[in-house]
Amino acid sequence: MSNQAHQYQIMVVDDVDDNRLLLMRLLTQSDYGVSMADNGLTAFQLAEKDPPDLVLLDISMPEVDGYQVCQRFKDTPTLRDIPIIFISALDGTLDKEKAFSVGGVDYITKPIEARDVLMRVENHLSIRNMQKQLEQRNLALEAEILRRESVEQKLMVQATTDPLTKLYNRRQFFDLAERELSRAERKNRPICIILLDIDKFKEVNDTYGHLVGDQVLVRLAELCLINFRKYDIWARYGGEEFIAMLPETDIQDCKLISERLRKIVANTNMQFDQITLSITISMGISCIDADSDLSFDELLDQADQALYQSKREGRNRVTIGA
Repeated sequence: MSNQAHQYQIMVVDDVDDNRLLLMRLLTQSDYGVSMADNGLTAFQLAEKDPPDLVLLDISMPEVDGYQVCQRFKDTPTLRDIPIIFISALDGTLDKEKAFSVGGVDYITKPIEARDVLMRVENHLSIRNMQKQLEQRNLALEAEILRRESVEQKLMVQATTDPLTKLYNRRQFFDLAERELSRAERKNRPICIILLDIDKFKEVNDTYGHLVGDQVLVRLAELCLINFRKYDIWARYGGEEFIAMLPETDIQDCKLISERLRKIVANTNMQFDQITLSITISMGISCIDADSDLSFDELLDQADQALYQSKREGRNRVTIGA
């Protein structure tokens, strides 16, 4: 590792001058960078400013011993991963057990043997380097997973929503509606469909242009969403037609909710740059409850016929399918 050793900074912590100097000479001769501290507090302060790659730490020091220094390193997020090798004259089993219990990675007994010290330093630097590489790969993998999830989410949104109104598209509505209808039938609960059409929408496009027409569709979609429950399913059915499915709703409640929306839309002035306009909507509604056994297609056809009746009878109204 000698050709790479200069990339690494080793901190030597020992209150005995001769011990620090001995280790400094040994390490610098092997091209390691070396910083030194003669007490635990200084070692911690230096490490916070410029974290070393590895620490050689004496145990028996005044005021703050090596065990306490190591524990403080391990309690500090920016320092906890630095490998710490204890170098001590203490040779008891309990001393070594404590050294490892506070987070030390190795234990060298004084007097030191130069080759042994260098070999252990090199080994633990290699291990730490491999850990860093693994951490970097994991971070890169996590970033790639997040990127792919984001792409998949965007593709899912594109596949299931109308790009203009951000409501569900027709295909997704049918998938969700079939599911809700099956659930309603299993639980014997009512469920309703609303078909909605903007009255004389062609006149809006012809008078103000298709860009304004698109903004009208967007604004109407917003009104639909904010005036209904979160679990009601709204979709753009095609052109200026919207469709909704309302779970747990009987025909009378659906009529009341639809009438409320109709009035809100009729009384809303839509402002687009210098243009102010208002629209009206016509709706047809149908419902399945305990007394009916309509299929989904029949339910949809019933709402469609009711919508056409609203149109025939003068628009801006809600008609219940029969």
